[in-house]
Amino acid sequence: MRTKKRDLFWHIILGITGVLLVSCAGSPSTSSHNSTPQPAGSPSMPSHNPTSQPGSVTLRIQFPSSHSNTITITITNGEAQTITTTNHHTNCTILIAEQRIGGQWRPLPDCASMMATRPYSIPPGHTQTGPLDTTTWPAGTYRITLEYVLGQQLSSLPMRTAYSATFVLPLT
Repeated sequence: MRTKKRDLFWHIILGITGVLLVSCAGSPSTSSHNSTPQPAGSPSMPSHNPTSQPGSVTLRIQFPSSHSNTITITITNGEAQTITTTNHHTNCTILIAEQRIGGQWRPLPDCASMMATRPYSIPPGHTQTGPLDTTTWPAGTYRITLEYVLGQQLSSLPMRTAYSATFVLPLT
């Protein structure tokens, strides 16, 4: 009887984890740097593409090749240890979209889902890729941010922030 309860417990935990990863983190998947370079300097493209450096976390934006309103963000953990964040931000992902308004960066509203906020970790040397749908975002200048801690304890301080290059919506 004890074995059945333990098996049921793990099946429930794994099922919930899978649903959370798909619904809140935009189905991130481990990948390598395979994004295609985008021309810099045009109004809708970033002014620079940050590159991964040892000891840093980078966010790279991949713009759609067609008339899509979805951008793809690749997070690269160049730190020597796991980074941990939470999944309840823009579009219910681990990312925060910020719009430049009146000279200040202002975050778009967090996830309105009634589900619990969960920690999300990325091991050192790994990349995670996920989509952000920009359909409802107003026209303007944006950047994507990731707030994280080193290690797997969210209570660890200090909180660190990684930023993407800036870009302009609507995409042209």
